[in-house]
Amino acid sequence: MTSISDNLDSQSNTYLRTRVQQVMSRLRHANPWPPAELSAGGYFRVPINIRGEPHAMPLGFVGSRGCSWARAGGCTMCDYGGFLGEIPDALLVQQTSGLLDQWPHETEINLSCLGSFFDDRELSDNARTGILREIASRPQIELLGVESRADDITVKKIREARELLGPRRCLEVGIGLESVDEFVRNVCVNKGLSLDTFEQAIRILHSNGAHAVGHVLLKPPFLTESEAIADAVATIDYLNSLSVRRIVLMVTNVKQGTIVGKLYRLGCYRPPWLWSVLRVALSVSPPARDRLLIYGFRCGLPMEAIASNCFRCSEHITQEIEEFCGTGESFRLRMAFALDCPCKSAWCQALAERQPVTLRERVTATLDLMSGSIDDYAASDRCASAPSRQSEPIHGE
Repeated sequence: MTSISDNLDSQSNTYLRTRVQQVMSRLRHANPWPPAELSAGGYFRVPINIRGEPHAMPLGFVGSRGCSWARAGGCTMCDYGGFLGEIPDALLVQQTSGLLDQWPHETEINLSCLGSFFDDRELSDNARTGILREIASRPQIELLGVESRADDITVKKIREARELLGPRRCLEVGIGLESVDEFVRNVCVNKGLSLDTFEQAIRILHSNGAHAVGHVLLKPPFLTESEAIADAVATIDYLNSLSVRRIVLMVTNVKQGTIVGKLYRLGCYRPPWLWSVLRVALSVSPPARDRLLIYGFRCGLPMEAIASNCFRCSEHITQEIEEFCGTGESFRLRMAFALDCPCKSAWCQALAERQPVTLRERVTATLDLMSGSIDDYAASDRCASAPSRQSEPIHGE
């Protein structure tokens, strides 16, 4: 497999990872999480195909302590956090029950703890057991989807979860790989994940009766548009080779308190073109496309920007992409890509742009720029983000 970052020195990579993590830590410090007393659940909906029919599946979340990886800096595009202080296990179970009460007829649901479902630092064993029992008490639910970091997935936890859910319910676990490329994954995204760990998690899920879902990030920071497309295509085809049940192409959006957000404000980052989203989906193998879902246009937290083209075609193409997710009909993607819009030439020009420096040099130069006045950047984020953090439930019907 050809990598956009072949032959990069591992010692240099470790140094850059440390610098990325330091910048993310400062940005997160400037965007403090709400106190525990504001802990609340909420949800929004995403398009999916259930038994051959389009459906808007609820993606709920409970107000836990949030992502442990984020507390150490975390991923460069993600504002996953949680709530500061001790949150009673019973409250998280109560929030789950409240969400389920709002979905009395849903057969497939997705539930997030704002981080890694199988991380005991985020959800205690007692809380996780209570949540799973609450779900098992709802007879209509046939599938539960959760997210987890690969290194939190163990045979014991998966077996316990499946036993609590019962034999008639499917457990689907989404894992963020983001990129098959080592440098992109662990420097540009700061994922902190090896391919060996990821593949081991997939094997554990498959061998213990659970389904695996792989997440791919389209356009991590520092990559050009053409590099991002090539990276996403390679990662999707890699995930397809592992026989995951679904592949989620996460189209990068812009949020506060992240490196992506800061680069966007500096004019150094643009979310992907929708043309790029279509190019990726149409470039992967047909079996991979059959497993593909494309998300990133909706979220339970504020977004500063999402993937777009121009005002003439963005809404139409986004609708076609979401229709594809609900129907699986790839002709919708082909029809959208065949659309004749003046902005397509600007996208082609963006693809043709070539950087005079390597990816590593770009990362180094950008970190130098950000580190030079990181406190000013952090202060601007603090002022901008203070009133916009969500502390109330979100109901995205």
